[in-house]
Amino acid sequence: MRLNLRLAQMFSLTLLASCLSAQDALSGLTVRFAPAQPFPALVNAARANQIPLDQIETPTDGEAINPGDSLTALVTFCEKNGRRTQWLLHVEAVTPDAREQSVKPARPMVMHSSTGNKLEFVSSPAFVTLRTLGPFAEFDAHRKPPKALDKSARFALDKGFLSLGLDRAAAVVLRLNHADPNHERKGSFAFNSKPFSEIEITRNRKMADALQLTAEDERALAGSAPALMSYFAIVQQTAGLDDILFKILDLPSLWSMIRHGGVNANIRFDTKHIATAPDALLTLPTNPKLYQFPVALDLNDQPALSITFLATAPQPPLLTCGGIVGMLVERPDGKGTYLTLRVISARCSATKR
Repeated sequence: MRLNLRLAQMFSLTLLASCLSAQDALSGLTVRFAPAQPFPALVNAARANQIPLDQIETPTDGEAINPGDSLTALVTFCEKNGRRTQWLLHVEAVTPDAREQSVKPARPMVMHSSTGNKLEFVSSPAFVTLRTLGPFAEFDAHRKPPKALDKSARFALDKGFLSLGLDRAAAVVLRLNHADPNHERKGSFAFNSKPFSEIEITRNRKMADALQLTAEDERALAGSAPALMSYFAIVQQTAGLDDILFKILDLPSLWSMIRHGGVNANIRFDTKHIATAPDALLTLPTNPKLYQFPVALDLNDQPALSITFLATAPQPPLLTCGGIVGMLVERPDGKGTYLTLRVISARCSATKR
C-alpha cells in the first residue's frame, strides 16, 4: 500500500523506507522533547509584557477564533556543544480593522483523489498579532548575553484550513497501517489538483474497498496538506527562525543546485512513523489523543530536514495552531543541532470563559 499526496508540486504523502522502527523514532522524540524550562531572563520578559507561561485550557467545541484568544510557545535551539537559546512566541487573535474586514477569503482549495472523488476545502481568515521575544540564553558568567529583541507582526490565519488539523489524518493512517502492515496491496491513495485517469481510479478503488477507506477518511488525509500549509504560514512570520533553520539544514551541493536550476523543495509525510504519542510528552487537559506526525523536507531530492509534529484535535483554544502543540526540527540523521517548539499556554478570550 502506498500513500502519496501532491499539491502544487510541494507536498507528497508517501510511505518512507527506514531502518528505524516507529518505536525507535518515538523513543528519540521523547528524549528531545523532554520539557525545557524557560530561562530566568525569558520569564522576566514574559512577566514584564504580561505574557502567560502556563495553563492550556480545556478544549471546547467549535471552529471559531475569537478576539482575545491567545497562545504562547517556547522555542528552544540546542547546539552540539550543549549551548541552548530560547525565544518566546505569543499569538493573540484581534478584531479586524476596516481594511482587514474587506479582505476576501482565498478561493477554496480543490483536490482530486486517486479513487475519483473531488474534495473542496473552504478558506476562512482570522486576524492575529504575533510577538517574538528573544533570543535568551542560559546564564554564563564568561559570556555576554545576546541582545533580546521584541518584534511584532499582524497577519491573517486561515482558520478554515487550520480546523482540518493533523489528528484525523494520523488516525486514518494508523488504521490503514494496521489493516495492511506489510504494505502488500498494490496501488496508491493520492491527491492532486487535477483528476486522475480512469485506469488509476479503477485500480485504487479496489484497494480502497479492500481497506474500507471511506470518503471521510480521504478527506482527513487530503486535509492534512492545507492544515500544514497554514501552520507553516504562522511559523514563517516568526522573526529569526529562518536563520536558525539554516543552521540545521543539510543544504544541497553546488552541483545539485546547478543540475536542478536552483533548489526544488518537497515535503513528504512519513506515514510509516505516525504513532500515538505518550501523554508525558505534553500535559493537556482531559488527556486528548496526541499523535506524532513526522514529515521530511527534501531539497533537490536529498533529505534536508526532519520535522516531527505533536498534534491533537484543533479545538479552541488550540485552533490557532491547528492542534499542533509541539514541533521538533532536526537533521535527517538525528544528530547535531535541533530545535523544539512547545505550546506552553493556550487560553480562550475572557468573554468565552
